Amino acid sequence: MPLSSDMQTVETHEAETQMDARQIVRRFSLINRERLRRIQACLSDSQKEFLDLLPLLFHTNHPLLPGYVSKNTPFGICDYSPTEKALGVAHKVARSFKRNKRALRSFQIEGLYMMGSSGTVAYSQKSDFDIWVCHRKDLSEQDLNELQQKAESLEKWAAELRLEVHFFVFNAQSFRSGNNEGLSDEHSGSSQYYLLLDEFYRSGVVIAGLPPLWWVVPPEQEHDYSNYVISQNHKRFFSTSDFIDFGGLDQIPAEEFFGATLWHLYKSINSPYKSVLKLMLMEVYADEYPRMDLLSTHYKRAVYGGENNLEALDPYLLMYRKVEEYLMASNDGVRLDFLRKSFYLKINEQLSLDRKNNWRRELLAFMVKSWGWELFQIQRLDKKDEWQLQTVLEERRDLIRTLTQSYRKLSQFARHQASISHISEQDLTILGRRLYSAFEKKAGKIELVNRGITPDLYESQVTLHESQQTGKPTSWLLYSGMVNIEEAQRLTPMKRASSIMDLLSWCHFNKIIGAETLIQCFMRDSELGVREIRTIMNALSELFPAGEIHGSSSSELTDNGRIRQAVLFINVGIKPKVAKLREGEHLASTNNNALSYGGLHENLAISFDLLIETSWQEIFSFHYSGIEGLMEAIGKYLCYETKTNEIPLPPINIRCFTDGYGIVIQNTIEQIFHEASACFCAYDSRNRRYLMESANQYHILQFVNDVPKYYYMKTLTQLIQHLGRTQSEFCSTHLNTNTLNNTPLPEIYRHNLPGKIQVYFRIMQDTAHIYILDEMGSLYYQQQSYHNHPSILNHYSLFLMSIINRREHKLHSADNQRQEFPLEFYECHQKGQNEYIMRPVPYSQQDIPSRYLDVQVICTQGETGQKNVTIYCDGNEFSTVEYGGEVFTAVARHVVKYRNSEAHYPVYITDIDLSETVQPMKNDAELHTSHFLAYKKNIEFHLNKAMSSL
Repeated sequence: MPLSSDMQTVETHEAETQMDARQIVRRFSLINRERLRRIQACLSDSQKEFLDLLPLLFHTNHPLLPGYVSKNTPFGICDYSPTEKALGVAHKVARSFKRNKRALRSFQIEGLYMMGSSGTVAYSQKSDFDIWVCHRKDLSEQDLNELQQKAESLEKWAAELRLEVHFFVFNAQSFRSGNNEGLSDEHSGSSQYYLLLDEFYRSGVVIAGLPPLWWVVPPEQEHDYSNYVISQNHKRFFSTSDFIDFGGLDQIPAEEFFGATLWHLYKSINSPYKSVLKLMLMEVYADEYPRMDLLSTHYKRAVYGGENNLEALDPYLLMYRKVEEYLMASNDGVRLDFLRKSFYLKINEQLSLDRKNNWRRELLAFMVKSWGWELFQIQRLDKKDEWQLQTVLEERRDLIRTLTQSYRKLSQFARHQASISHISEQDLTILGRRLYSAFEKKAGKIELVNRGITPDLYESQVTLHESQQTGKPTSWLLYSGMVNIEEAQRLTPMKRASSIMDLLSWCHFNKIIGAETLIQCFMRDSELGVREIRTIMNALSELFPAGEIHGSSSSELTDNGRIRQAVLFINVGIKPKVAKLREGEHLASTNNNALSYGGLHENLAISFDLLIETSWQEIFSFHYSGIEGLMEAIGKYLCYETKTNEIPLPPINIRCFTDGYGIVIQNTIEQIFHEASACFCAYDSRNRRYLMESANQYHILQFVNDVPKYYYMKTLTQLIQHLGRTQSEFCSTHLNTNTLNNTPLPEIYRHNLPGKIQVYFRIMQDTAHIYILDEMGSLYYQQQSYHNHPSILNHYSLFLMSIINRREHKLHSADNQRQEFPLEFYECHQKGQNEYIMRPVPYSQQDIPSRYLDVQVICTQGETGQKNVTIYCDGNEFSTVEYGGEVFTAVARHVVKYRNSEAHYPVYITDIDLSETVQPMKNDAELHTSHFLAYKKNIEFHLNKAMSSL
């Protein structure tokens, strides 16, 4: 029975579809073969042999061939038969190798695929190979481990042939599920499925194995990829078993190519000419969103249309053309020029030089002519490795403009799409921080002008000048070549800096001064010489090899910047006074404290230059002078420690090149930084203070509202007064090892605990030295005549317990919770030189004799602001209201009248009650023990003065 016309049409269409599938695979395969030839043409003989042998190494599992792991390693590539070339190379590598001609029962590897610049205009001998090893989905974990080991072994073998090869072992099904982490060194994570696929489909080359199923899905069916494949497979127009399926491409989610933008922006900062093209492609895709014309789809349309010219299908050229068209439509001439320079440098054919002609060179010459470039422009780029600073600065300006504009456009896109995608504010933060950490100017930041623009800027000769102009601070100037003082007046310096370490650090990180650079100096006040400069530059090279800074991960950019490395240079260009006085002679001292050195207690540490490398890929240089500067340097260093940061501050590296004293200075300052770090870091609260001594003067570092604050005291008396200041919360005090060693204070503060009132007394002949630390860590000190231990214990016990009892009653009345304020007594004994021990003295108020002079003081504030004092002595009242300024004399007469002896020994107050109106601290919720002790001392002074005048 004859077929109907409709049925004949259907059968004819199905036959054409089947034929078209075979034809389109043939087209892609011919292009694939030609690109493999182009790859081979760029390789050395040994590298060609590696590529010829590679499929055979995965197709067989022979112990004599490279990459062998064990007899159980998966092998066998689908749809592959070894070529004569491959077998010849195998015999060359292993002469006893024999091919097993029996057909394999199963194939455990579906194919080998190469992606990237291979076979494109962008490929060069420096390019690496990214090769996908796609295995069957049913391999065991042991099989996968052995296959991975084989791939790693072959990477090492390729490296011996001077080939950089990266194998990525996976199966297509897991890839379609989005598990593609680490499939390309050019991508930043597992979320970039579509972009990786887009790049693979336009640039991928089949080395051996099954062709991609994507080839036989027409461009117009891309949006319905899965249904089309199922339908055609069901109709047997093609069999999916003859292909490998990595999945289809329709549209890329906004958050995915935004994530790629993060990665390419990061790479563009340090490799601008290599990465900026891919970054701009992300910008173009964002501009087209949501109907993006993917390059892979453009490539497929061309092949389906019959295009077979490799130049017209070149993946890198397709990318360039797309971005070029976008920039021309935007009338963005600056970025278009940067794009063309990047493209030219990426191809690296150097057209101004006489080289052997090839297809890449011919293509680039044609493009350059179409751009209208002059010969001098080409010569300028061909001499990129010889660029000087001014050229690099010009290029950097264009780079910043290019990256900043891309950032703005993509940020605007991200904020617009945030409501319908998974782009987070954190992603935007990371994107911005990557850019601004590289280019933003900050106080103290060393500007890195040569990020990936030219290999280095090393000068053969440089001159450093110290400049001092009237009314202006000292500055340091760097000149190229040998420049004398007269010439320096009319020449523009390469760089001007406020400190010599700023200048030398800038030279190191921008690769200006190298090991072979000749250096000349013209100094005014500084004692810096070429020898010390060389020593500093060698130290920088040791600490920061080649001037390189570690990259920043996305997780690091979400946190506050932390210190990766900190270095402190001491006395750069400065010689301490003692070294000048003893020129050529080292002054020995048993005192190893560089801040109070020798019999004159000389400070040997004069200037400090702090160099900090942060986790945001930034370098900072800060210059400080004097001990105040040292405290500021410590504070700056400690500011990088955060409570949320689980990574501790790295130890600071101290460098000092002062002749004869460098080690002493280094050890002292290193110890100070270590102690300060231990004092302030790794605690829930920074309410601490660090005390150190220098040349018989005292310095305290304390954090106030998480900001470091510095205090300076000239004398011990001033220090005691400062330590006695009232605190709103408990503040512990930590002393430097070399501070106040001839006093018991270091040992006293080691015993200090919050919430306790601790009384320490030291007896020296007929004098008692009293030290009291209150519940907030404030220090009270007083000297008084010593009669016996009970006299000390009784009067301080009475006074302090009355205050404690009143406070406990007040707190108990307010919240019905009893708060304990323990009172402790210690006697201080000197055990040896600068060594003290504290012995607890057990004491109870029951030990107080029943007959004890009770002197109570009540302080209030009158309506006009004057302070009124009322003193109760054995129940008798004496007040300023009644006696005025003679109140202390009246009390003194009363005390003398009732004493058995006429000796005028001191009067001690047993209790003070202060009205809140005379509270000395504005923001305190309550009065602390230190307040009462201060009033006690003041009133006792006036009372005893009146006693002595009777």
